[in-house]
Amino acid sequence: MDERGKPITEPSWWKSQDEIVVSSRAKLIRNVEKTKFPDLLSEEERQKIAEELCMHLEDVVSNVKCNHVNLKKEREYFTERHILSAISSQHSLDVVYSESENEVFVLNDRDHLRIMETCSGGDIEKAYYSALTRVREMEETLNFAFDENFGYLTSNLLAVGSGLRLSAIVHIPAIFMAKETESLVKILSKTPVLIKGLFGGTSSIIGNFLQISTRLSISLTEHEMLSIFREVITAVEETEKKTRLILQTNSERAFEDRILKSYAILTNARLLTLFEFLQHISLVRLGTEMGYEGLPPAKVLNRIMFLAFKNHLSAFTGSDIQSEEEEAELRADMVHNLLEKYGN
Repeated sequence: MDERGKPITEPSWWKSQDEIVVSSRAKLIRNVEKTKFPDLLSEEERQKIAEELCMHLEDVVSNVKCNHVNLKKEREYFTERHILSAISSQHSLDVVYSESENEVFVLNDRDHLRIMETCSGGDIEKAYYSALTRVREMEETLNFAFDENFGYLTSNLLAVGSGLRLSAIVHIPAIFMAKETESLVKILSKTPVLIKGLFGGTSSIIGNFLQISTRLSISLTEHEMLSIFREVITAVEETEKKTRLILQTNSERAFEDRILKSYAILTNARLLTLFEFLQHISLVRLGTEMGYEGLPPAKVLNRIMFLAFKNHLSAFTGSDIQSEEEEAELRADMVHNLLEKYGN
């Protein structure tokens, strides 16, 4: 239970993150052989596929929760939890996940099955091999669509082949503060990756968070993708570290001032839009990561950030939010109360 009695918890990979590389995720996409993609199936046909996949999942995974997702608010809720994205299919689908939410199975989105393994920090190999283990277990009793020339068949041509997509969420406030984002984008544009907002899909880039993901599967082996992706993420991480040091060395007082002002705003504001909130909590998180005294630990900031998104904020406060001003007021109140609790 949380502070107001509602069972809202963050995924375990989110609770423990306190690094530049917030999380790493491996997705393996599979489709049942000789079966149309979900967008071409009727609701009844999709339900049969879901039941078949759930039966196979029960054989390899224990203690999972299953949710049938249909309503807009349900989609937004699972998007805020980084399970669905803004470009998820509009028909109903199913989400099956472990209690920790490190392991998630999405059924009948664009493809029949999407296995997602997520871990804190930059251990993309751990995420990949965990997902691969699940796929191999399922392949013992289930045949997936596969072509000898193209590999695994998927609804998105970019994923055909291995069916593998890799992604990582990175927190790079110093690069944004130093206005070095254009240089970073230029460097990344020469690699086989995509830059997206915090929630992937078509989400906006806000709060100094980026999601970096692979964009091509068919011409690369899994190990080549892992190697390239590891190099890209390491380069981003090293650039952020160097930029933090430069900013701190060249203008330490101004650097510290921006961080502490953001903390003051979070503790005293009466209205906080999501954009304002993310900008300020990003800088406070930067201060915590760099060891500034008097700031909340990463665990507290992680919880506050997760509760700040609209559907989680609504559930946490027990309010059916009707306006942007009400949302901003509830967010400011939540932030103030949780920071005050930390201070006590």
